[in-house]
Formats: sequence, structure tokens, C-alpha cells
Amino acid sequence: MGGLKFAEVSLLDLNKLHSEWYGWTMKGSPKPEFLKKRVAYYVMGADEWKYADSLEVIAKDKLRCI
Repeated sequence: MGGLKFAEVSLLDLNKLHSEWYGWTMKGSPKPEFLKKRVAYYVMGADEWKYADSLEVIAKDKLRCI
């Protein structure tokens, strides 16, 4: 995409996530691990998913790095 290369870990199996979400919301199954926090975001370079309780938390964290 635009010359950027994404690591394999960046891919999400959306069919699996949809199935887990429906199981959680309709059948009482455990909450999907990917939804452990309100915000999930992928960090390029580190090639990892990170999680936060809100976008404000991410913004504050990034401002401290400047």
C-alpha cells in the first residue's frame, strides 16, 4: 500500500473476529481477546498491536514523546 510493507502480524482474521464477537454478544462466550480494550491500533516499525482505554490516552502518550 503506497510502498509501505506491513508485517504478517498486522493482518486480522475478520471472519474469526466476527464469529467471536457474535458468540460473546449473543451466546455468552468469552469476550474476544482483540477487544480487550476500547481502542486497538497497529504500530508500524514495532510491528505490534497496542491497546488503550481511549484515544485521549494515546494522544497524551504521544505528546510526551515529542
